[in-house]
Amino acid sequence: MDAQFIWNGCNFTLTAQGMDLDFLGEMTGLGTYDDVIGNTAVIELSSLIVHVLGLKDLIKTKQAVGRPKDLAVLPILKELQRQLNQE
Repeated sequence: MDAQFIWNGCNFTLTAQGMDLDFLGEMTGLGTYDDVIGNTAVIELSSLIVHVLGLKDLIKTKQAVGRPKDLAVLPILKELQRQLNQE
């Protein structure tokens, strides 16, 4: 993998120690990085600044993608959203 490969790409998944980390330049149902970045939460993770998608947008993109693995987690995410809205 080199800089040109990354420049030409849009979405990447890196796997290390059995865990996946997605770098997304575009998200189905939400748009491009520039469309989404303003609606993210900024957190520090192991001394790195990371932008994290909010629950509402996570649900929206999983519905739009429609893969079985995304649809399977929707009930859990929606229940979490319901519980958070009650607080």
